[in-house]
Amino acid sequence: MKIGGVDFPRPLLEALQKGHLVVFAGAGVSMGPPAKLPDFKRLAGQLATDTGHPRKKGEPVDRFLGRLKIKGVEVHQQVAKILQRDGLEPTDLHRNLLRLYGPPDGVRIATTNFDLLFEQSAAELFPSATPRVFQAPALPLGSRFRGIVHLHGSVDEPDEMVLTHLDFGHAYLTESDGWARRFLVDLFANNTVLFVGYSHNDTIMTYLTPSLPPAGDHWRFALIGERRKERDHWHRMGVVPIEFPQEDADDFSGLDIVVDKLAKHAQRTILEWRQLISTVAGGRPPIVDDENASIVNHAMSAPELTRFFTEAAKRPEWIEWLRQQGHLDCLFTYGETTQQVAELALWLAEEFAIAHPDAVLALLEQYRGNISVKLWHQLARSVGNREASTLMDTATVSKWVHFLTTSMPPRVHEYTIEFLSELAETSSRLGALQSLLQLYDAMAKPSHEVRPIQEYSNYATKYQHYLKEFWNKSLQPNLEHMAWTLLERTTERLAERYSSAAAWATLYQGIDPDSFGRSAIEPHRQDEHNQGSVNTLIDIARECLEWLAANDPEYVGSWCNRFSSSEVPLLRRLAIHAMSTRDDLSPDHKINWLLERCDLNELAARHEIFQAAKAAYPQASPHRRADFIEAVSGGPST
Repeated sequence: MKIGGVDFPRPLLEALQKGHLVVFAGAGVSMGPPAKLPDFKRLAGQLATDTGHPRKKGEPVDRFLGRLKIKGVEVHQQVAKILQRDGLEPTDLHRNLLRLYGPPDGVRIATTNFDLLFEQSAAELFPSATPRVFQAPALPLGSRFRGIVHLHGSVDEPDEMVLTHLDFGHAYLTESDGWARRFLVDLFANNTVLFVGYSHNDTIMTYLTPSLPPAGDHWRFALIGERRKERDHWHRMGVVPIEFPQEDADDFSGLDIVVDKLAKHAQRTILEWRQLISTVAGGRPPIVDDENASIVNHAMSAPELTRFFTEAAKRPEWIEWLRQQGHLDCLFTYGETTQQVAELALWLAEEFAIAHPDAVLALLEQYRGNISVKLWHQLARSVGNREASTLMDTATVSKWVHFLTTSMPPRVHEYTIEFLSELAETSSRLGALQSLLQLYDAMAKPSHEVRPIQEYSNYATKYQHYLKEFWNKSLQPNLEHMAWTLLERTTERLAERYSSAAAWATLYQGIDPDSFGRSAIEPHRQDEHNQGSVNTLIDIARECLEWLAANDPEYVGSWCNRFSSSEVPLLRRLAIHAMSTRDDLSPDHKINWLLERCDLNELAARHEIFQAAKAAYPQASPHRRADFIEAVSGGPST
């Protein structure tokens, strides 16, 4: 995330948020105004001047200080005196590093500095309760300490300060002491660490680096100046550099600024986040490397922040921007619906599906039909809403119907069927007949999903209701345009249901549960309380056949001949019923058709056969009557 013009990696921000970030502060933190304390090399130079013992060319600072110690110079006391001058004041960097953590009991700072400027800053920031302070060699556990740790001691106890090569040896290398090494191994193995105020070639880093365990799951970062050309050196040390802007290699003012921005980011309240995110979301999408882009990316990291964005983002350009950033990928995977998915799905559907359908449909095309169940339901809800759908034209409705029906999830809730039914009303009003047929195919498709008995009962009742409503309000008024197609598609649905019953061995003497549960093809009081959706399908097929018998009898005759010998009992029963309703055929013709096409003693179709015979027999010729009686008297076929 870009903060103050600097890209902060997400692992660092997450560690800070979770309390797993430790700031490792070096001499650079105390070198700025007003403190202006020297770093390790300048400290050695001042001692060289004060003691009259110059440092040899190329001599390591710790070795030089050790040589002074051997010569009898009170190195530790003189260093403490330099670092405790009168009027010493902390820098803004001290304060801002402490501000990263909020309350004092959240502070996690380890420093190799000897000065007490962190403590002085803490007393100003937290007057009622300051952080705990630890000084070498009495160090806490590195894995979970809270407070300020002086890894190399402090001016409070000069004799314990780690200055000379012998001091470093005791702190890092010896088995008997080695307190710094033990602390660091525990610290780096269990925390994310941010180095501040160090150069890669500092004397301290030569001791520190070998003490670092493998990174594992915990990151190491370092804030470095962009002009100092140290990036590659830090990478080789296993530390990720984060560069802050500089005018030149000696300009460190940008470090103060960026840590101040980071502290404000870390301590921003939820109300402040809401205001900031809403302001950005209310405008146009930023360029991807803009700081506002980082604010939106951060808003996508948590559902409560995402909600602030979706409440304010009204421009359709945000859809493509979020897609390019990968923030909408979660809407196009199957799995558990998270709060993040719910927030984004609601935003897309309610804000843009009606007002800017092309933008949403373009997004859906990018993912080639893969869609989460939550997004599908939200889109169906928004597009199918009766009031909203009045704002759409025929072309837009047709696009939405095609998408929704071709990407329908396996588990469809009853309220979703309601929205599809309302969308059918819109399609009917606009004369989008092909869309009506697509919706009918989707709603009439048999569901093999296993549901608990009570849940299935509720679902079936509502499903039956909305399918009937769909038929009465949208299909039946357009029957003259679609009776032929509707009959064929209903026939396919009934055949599919029979095939499913046969596959699961639920037939009884060739009769499936759908046919067994239907008393009669014509309206019958015994079927009035049947809640299964198949009853509506049977009613639709019957009414299509009856309309066609009156308006296209030749087609009905062909259809009845085709299905009179079908293996699907309901189709045979529908064929017999349709033949009996034809006014263009004589009673003898109908009796003759029954004799030629039907097994008059068939169990499944017995009701329809005798209903047809009852209507035709009284007006039939004596010869045809005799033939019918003879066929019936022959008993059931084997």
